[in-house]
Amino acid sequence: WVLSVSGTTATNFYKCCTDDWAITEPDADAGANDQDGTSDIDMFCPTEDNCKIVYTDDIDTTAPILKFVDCNDATCSSPTITSLDTDIGAAGDQAGPSIFCVSDGDGVVSDNCKIAFGDGVDDGTATLTMIDCTDDEDCSTNGGNIGIDTDIGTSTVVVHTSIYCPSDADCKIIYDDSASNDVTLVDCSSATCNTRDAITDLDTNAGTNPKTAIDCSPGADNCKVVWHDNSATGGCLDANSLCFAD
Repeated sequence: WVLSVSGTTATNFYKCCTDDWAITEPDADAGANDQDGTSDIDMFCPTEDNCKIVYTDDIDTTAPILKFVDCNDATCSSPTITSLDTDIGAAGDQAGPSIFCVSDGDGVVSDNCKIAFGDGVDDGTATLTMIDCTDDEDCSTNGGNIGIDTDIGTSTVVVHTSIYCPSDADCKIIYDDSASNDVTLVDCSSATCNTRDAITDLDTNAGTNPKTAIDCSPGADNCKVVWHDNSATGGCLDANSLCFAD
């Protein structure tokens, strides 16, 4: 499966590697003026016909929306779409969302997804936030917005997040804390991340709005992190480099 945002106004979902591509539009109008192309999108597919997508909608309006797409078939032709946050910032802002789904102990992965994103981007002190979908396939029932870091940048910040959850109560989130030019790792100690074991700066001079990614498939204590470093005095020796941490 491949998810993309076009240069016009559509979010497109492709299923490939069979005889033909099956192309559908879960959302035919995600923004305007090419602003939708600035938005991070993410996807997690517990099964072939049950993918979950998070993205920022209505980026061209005064109140962009964080949306959750619950695909009801393999091509996502008739999804259920839930608005998780109806005002993440101002026109042109994007939430930088990421998603991971994990069983909460009942063996079901698809009804327990976690979403990390930036909220209040236009407030001058954007907030790293997590939503825990509570036994709900379309996330319309959830634990609410949990603020983790209440100052990750000013109204000009472009938020990027990445989340990986080895278990229900042990999610790891990597994000750009542009208020301090940091790349920061959050180690959650509860299902909603309202408690944390640690918040650690991996790079204290990464520059402006670096993109990030994390993978903990080897184990909760063996995460791999990658990010862009725009400064020679940051985590890597060279400016404009790609940094990797084990």
